[in-house]
Amino acid sequence: MTANLPAVSIIIPVYNSERHLDDCLASLQRQTLRNIEIICVNDGSLDRSAEKLERHAADDDRLVVIHQKNGGPAAARNTGLAKARGQYIGFVDSDDWVSDDYFETLYQHAERNDADLVRTEYFEVFGEHTKPSHANPYLAHRFLAGEPLKVIDHLYVIWNAIYRNSYLRENGIAYFDTNCDGVEDVPFTARAAHFSRRSLPMLGPQYFYRKEVENQLTTVSLKRLDHTLTATRITADFLNSVEHRNLHDYLSSFRKNLINLNYWHKVSLPLISADRHEHYLQQATAIAGLCRHPDLLRRYYRDPFLEPYLNGDLRAYLDLYRA
Repeated sequence: MTANLPAVSIIIPVYNSERHLDDCLASLQRQTLRNIEIICVNDGSLDRSAEKLERHAADDDRLVVIHQKNGGPAAARNTGLAKARGQYIGFVDSDDWVSDDYFETLYQHAERNDADLVRTEYFEVFGEHTKPSHANPYLAHRFLAGEPLKVIDHLYVIWNAIYRNSYLRENGIAYFDTNCDGVEDVPFTARAAHFSRRSLPMLGPQYFYRKEVENQLTTVSLKRLDHTLTATRITADFLNSVEHRNLHDYLSSFRKNLINLNYWHKVSLPLISADRHEHYLQQATAIAGLCRHPDLLRRYYRDPFLEPYLNGDLRAYLDLYRA
């Protein structure tokens, strides 16, 4: 552990989060790893979030509170990254919480194994009901087999992991794109997975992701759906700009990025006009066309979710959407 530096800097973007903020901060203040800093970026909240942040900070000098004009979650996380001094970086959303040993277990696993990135299980919370993420079995398989994570094993979420601070900065990836708020974790995760020398799975510590909240980070909107196109385009451009270990890594990463386009399926069909559907498909098809090996993508990944985008087929897209 580096003298006088936190083991982990935890970055929390906060916007109108008064309902769940106390639970979130309490879970961080209970961490068994005491040498942490908790960087809370109040992104122009209009409720009592700022008041709650200041109250927690008065009781715990590990909390750093930054107030800024509303700029969105990506801008808030960038502010936190600029301030972070820890050996590792962790992200927590202000309506979520973590198990008491969450950061200690991840940090020790990273340090023992010289890992740039350690990723763990997360659980989705729907009101009073909690269920494991569908990603958990893949993490468990890698962990029990003693295998590091492959590039394709990383889901496009940022908060069920810690990242070595120095590797983010040395590779120029210690930032979030601010033009795709709500899905800025897509290009960030793609970069982080690609540049990590060693990414490891971990079982035990648990992240609890609250799904049913009225929060800027989780609300479905047409604007956010447009941001999905932007994030997917940024990621496709990144994948085309770097060297990959092999062709499979490239194709599987490109496929995963295109699958992200299916975020549209979370919005009911009547809310979207025919023109919007056609515009979206045109943009998605253009992104799919950036693949360097489209024929191989079709051959190796016969995925019904990809076909409309690869072929620009509006009828197939709408049929899939209604399915």
